[in-house]
Amino acid sequence: MPTPRDDEAALTADIIALAVQYGRYGYRRITAMLWRQGWTVNVKRVERIWRREVRNPVQRGHCFQHKADSNPVIADSL
Repeated sequence: MPTPRDDEAALTADIIALAVQYGRYGYRRITAMLWRQGWTVNVKRVERIWRREVRNPVQRGHCFQHKADSNPVIADSL
């Protein structure tokens, strides 16, 4: 069984903090933000932690088209 790295807890905390702050971001964008913060971390490692800890904190809305009303209300004679 693989042993966790020394920085695993700190990295996980940073990933969770970024996920809470930027709820709609995915693990790839979070990885880029971690790189900018100075972390030397692989995308696969962030994805593994992401799937284990975060798992999409905010669900994205579905896009759909509004169709014309299928049952229009027709007024009686005016």
